[in-house]
Amino acid sequence: MISKKHWSPGSDVWVQGVKRRDSGEWLVSGVLAPRGICPDCGLHSRRRHGWRQRRLQDLPAHGDKVTVALWVCRWRCPASTCPRRTFSDYTSSIARPFARRTSRADDIVGHLGHATGGRCRCALIKENRG
Repeated sequence: MISKKHWSPGSDVWVQGVKRRDSGEWLVSGVLAPRGICPDCGLHSRRRHGWRQRRLQDLPAHGDKVTVALWVCRWRCPASTCPRRTFSDYTSSIARPFARRTSRADDIVGHLGHATGGRCRCALIKENRG
């Protein structure tokens, strides 16, 4: 028997369930541990704004598609001078902000693109930053 930790997309995620859909794909539902630290000013917030769900593509399991449905807490920033009014918790070990794939799936896609003659993702990021 495989323990639940093998299905976990990261240590900050509480896995709520793993379900196989009729289409043959797997759905891993979980909750990201709430932290409430503003990414701009660094202050800790206790003012919860709500929840939102992120759907991330993960590595396939036995050839079947795996989707991670991750509930993420939204917060209000307590600093009145902070330009960011609300923010979501995130952890880069699972996925970058606004990403549609988990970090480990994104790494594989980057390696495949580089191996087939494309430029690596890190070079593109460095060029864009200037």
